[in-house]
Amino acid sequence: MLQLNNKTLTQVQIALKLDEYDYDKDTQAYFEKMPSIGLLDSQVYFVNQYIDILENCNGDLKWDFEDILNGLIQENEVYQRLLEDGSTSRKIKQYANNTAYLIRQLKKYQAKY
Repeated sequence: MLQLNNKTLTQVQIALKLDEYDYDKDTQAYFEKMPSIGLLDSQVYFVNQYIDILENCNGDLKWDFEDILNGLIQENEVYQRLLEDGSTSRKIKQYANNTAYLIRQLKKYQAKY
């Protein structure tokens, strides 16, 4: 039986949300970087990569973690600017909310673990 603790559950939640955001944001790019092993296996591969980065966010993979976080911050700034300029696009609002959520979660994770 699989047993999760708070840290592991948080890692899985963040990794799944990052994968979902990557897929929604640019499906074509997602499929282009996807290994040739099928969608489900590729999703497992990507989620495991994110979990590995989270697990080692203060160690060997610190720069990968920072790259993800900084990339999300930059993307969120673009979405916020578009919204401030009057965009009414549902996708822009969704991406702004998703990136803001991921930024908060990553910062909390980094501070806690």
